[in-house]
Amino acid sequence: MMKVSGTVKNKLVQVVLNLARRSIDEARKVPYLVEQDNVVDILINHPDLYKTLVSEGQLEGEGVPQGKMLMKLDILSEIEEFRSLDEHFVSAWSSSQSKTDLESLLSQVNSLTKLFLAYHGNMVAIFEREYDHFLERFRSTLDETEGELHPIQLDQSDFEEVRQAAVAYLYEQRFIEAFSLGKLFQPEIIRNLLFQFPDSEYSLIEELIRESPKSEPAFSNLVTFILRACYLSHDLWCDLFVVLLKLVEQDPGLYHRSRIIELIEQDFVFCCNLLHKTYDQLYDMSGEQRMAAIEASLRAPFS
Repeated sequence: MMKVSGTVKNKLVQVVLNLARRSIDEARKVPYLVEQDNVVDILINHPDLYKTLVSEGQLEGEGVPQGKMLMKLDILSEIEEFRSLDEHFVSAWSSSQSKTDLESLLSQVNSLTKLFLAYHGNMVAIFEREYDHFLERFRSTLDETEGELHPIQLDQSDFEEVRQAAVAYLYEQRFIEAFSLGKLFQPEIIRNLLFQFPDSEYSLIEELIRESPKSEPAFSNLVTFILRACYLSHDLWCDLFVVLLKLVEQDPGLYHRSRIIELIEQDFVFCCNLLHKTYDQLYDMSGEQRMAAIEASLRAPFS
C-alpha cells in the first residue's frame, strides 16, 4: 500500500469528488440537432427559454448542417426527478382508469427511460474519461519523483466530504445527483488503481438512505423515486431498492415498512415487475390481496 499523509489523501479524494461533480453536471447537457425554424418558434413563443439557451451558450450553429442548429438539452430538467409520473398513479386501480391513460403512462415511462439511460451512460462515460486522464497525470508526477502508484487505503471517515456533498443534494430532493455520487464512488467505477475502499461492504448509497429524512412527505418522495429509478434504469439503479429493503428488515419501524408497501401498490409499473403479473391480473385483485402479495414478495430475496 502507498503510505501518504492524511492531507494528501484528503486532497486526492477531493480531486475525485470534483471530477464526479463535473461529470454529473456535464452529463446533464445533451446535444440535439434541431431545425432553425424550431429555434425561431422557441424565440417567438418561449422567449424566456430562448434567453436561457443563449445566455448559457446552449445554442450553436458553427459546424452543423445548413438549416439546423445544435441545442443542448438539460436532461435532468426534462427528467425532473420522475415527478411527471405522479398524475398517472393517482388512480392506478380506479375503475375510471382507461386504456388511453395506460398508453399515456407507458409512453411517459418509455420517454423517461430513454432520457435516464442517456444521462446515466453519459455520466459514467464522462467520469471514467476524466478519471483516466487524472490517473495519467498523477502517474506522470510519480514517475518524475521515481515514485510508484499503489492503492491508497481509505477508511469510512475519508468519504466524509463526499457524503456531505451527496446528503446536501438529498435534502434538496435532487435525488438523481445524490445517488449519482453514490454510483460513481464505488470500486467498480473508481477501481483499485488509486484507492482501496474500506471493505467490500462499504456503500455510499446505504449511507445516503440511512441519512435520508424519515418524516413525511420527504420519506415517501425518496421511496417513490427509488421505485421509479429501478424500472426506468432497466435495473441499473435497482441496488437502491435492495439497500432500502435491507434497512427495512433491520428496522421496519424507522423505515416505515407499511408505507413502503402502500407506495409499491400505488406504482403499478413497479408492482407488476415485483409480482411478475400483468396490470389486468393485478387489477382483478382487491387492494388487500395486492398488499398481501407485495408483503409476501418482500419476505423473499429481491431479484
